[in-house]
Amino acid sequence: MASEQEIETNILNELEDMHGIVAFKFPRGQKSFSRRNTVRHSGNGVADIIVNIAHAGMCFVIYLEVKAKTGRLRKSQINFRDEIMSIYGLYYLVRSVQDALDAIEDARKHFNSYIQLARMPREG
Repeated sequence: MASEQEIETNILNELEDMHGIVAFKFPRGQKSFSRRNTVRHSGNGVADIIVNIAHAGMCFVIYLEVKAKTGRLRKSQINFRDEIMSIYGLYYLVRSVQDALDAIEDARKHFNSYIQLARMPREG
């Protein structure tokens, strides 16, 4: 069974050569997301891989949390996931390269929906 680190490395290697994808591993122990100069999250709980996806002339971001076959989310990871999802962000738990590729494909479908909604004529 592959370790989480091996899975992360394999995912990053696979995404490295994909056109329109910029992915990176979030370094542990670094400050991350802040809102109004108040740190909301440190490295604890932040998704393992952050993926920037070029789509329809825009850049979208998704978050991939990598776990081995039986791995479970820690409380800090659940908190991060819930905060991202509360602002309609896309967060995926992945256990393989194929899961990551499927997440990207699913995200592109969401992005298409967002784009269609943005193009709809507004009343009033």
